[in-house]
Amino acid sequence: MSENHIVRYLSALTEQGSFSKASQVLDISQPSLSQFDQRLEAESGVTLVDRASRPLTLTFAGECYLRTEKEIERLRDLRDKEI
Repeated sequence: MSENHIVRYLSALTEQGSFSKASQVLDISQPSLSQFDQRLEAESGVTLVDRASRPLTLTFAGECYLRTEKEIERLRDLRDKEI
């Protein structure tokens, strides 16, 4: 799974509050975004998105996951500038 997609997709979900709106902003199909989330949750072993809330929100684990991925992305950018 592409690392840059993780931050973009999870951020879009939280900003838009729904899979359909996020998929429109990301210019991907709603089923693709849902499948991305399901694969990410299966890989991480935790529920990342609270689907019962309206608008959608990240679970505590999802917030931690996104925060960590953003930090990893920041560190990669820093590394690339150093090289």
